[in-house]
Amino acid sequence: MKTKLIFNTFLSKHLLKRGNPIIDLLKDHKRRDGVVCVFEETKKFENDFAELNKELYGRDVRNLKRMRKY
Repeated sequence: MKTKLIFNTFLSKHLLKRGNPIIDLLKDHKRRDGVVCVFEETKKFENDFAELNKELYGRDVRNLKRMRKY
């Protein structure tokens, strides 16, 4: 199963509201009280992620190659 780590809790909440389940929560070692949300990488997740990035941040990330895959 492919997963995506989302470090932005605001974005994670919006993805969760759109029906993308959080698989796991990890501690962010760079931020003292930070949390990293782990989502399963599905087609729905990719579409929701791209739409939210465009709505919230004005960026089109559909073809972004720098996305972290774990």
